[in-house]
Amino acid sequence: MFPFHIPTVKTTQRGGVPSAALVATVLVLPLVLVTLASVPALLVLPFLPSGAARADRIVRQLSSWTGRLAPSAGRENRA
Repeated sequence: MFPFHIPTVKTTQRGGVPSAALVATVLVLPLVLVTLASVPALLVLPFLPSGAARADRIVRQLSSWTGRLAPSAGRENRA
């Protein structure tokens, strides 16, 4: 959908947590801005012809970006 790619984080610092936390902190602001900018489209698109498919693509892309931002989020309970 958008021409940029959120990079996968490879930590090199001891423990890895500080650099991953820093990258996540820096990338949260653009993700929040894109999400807020998508809200009007998500409210209107389902009522337009073929808009539901476009709204679905937007939601899938936002979910993908969120998953890349926090790759370990929600995996604690998975088998």
